[in-house]
Amino acid sequence: MDPMTRRYTWPDLKTMITLHQYTEGIKCRIFSITLTGIAQQWFRALEPDSVHSFKQLHDTFMWQFASSKCAAMTAMSLMDLKQEPTETLKEFAARFTKASLEVLKAESQIKGYAFVRRLRPGAFFDNLQVKQPRDFDDILALGVHTTGGS
Repeated sequence: MDPMTRRYTWPDLKTMITLHQYTEGIKCRIFSITLTGIAQQWFRALEPDSVHSFKQLHDTFMWQFASSKCAAMTAMSLMDLKQEPTETLKEFAARFTKASLEVLKAESQIKGYAFVRRLRPGAFFDNLQVKQPRDFDDILALGVHTTGGS
């Protein structure tokens, strides 16, 4: 869930509700006070007496805001990253590294392949063609940090 939309995560709320064995009405009230921003506006716009159970409220909320959830970064998502025309090598490497950390179990070889494929042509790119590094760590060791970031 978007952290700007809810104050507490669903697992936290569910644990609290389960431990205290609240009634349906109390569960709905607890849920409503955890909402902020757009989610709070959505809740306030619900018609009176339109919610008959906590499950209904939860399911309606999830349906309403499911598309707001950020998609997880995958190894294939790395292929979409590319060095921008005004971005230095150091900046691209930092942005790429940050994105690759979000990829669960992305192997260094996949990261290296994606990085080289989306790198702008230039001296560093030419050097990679000659040296043929094994993985992303080797690419970083070849000079991203020693080229002055250009």
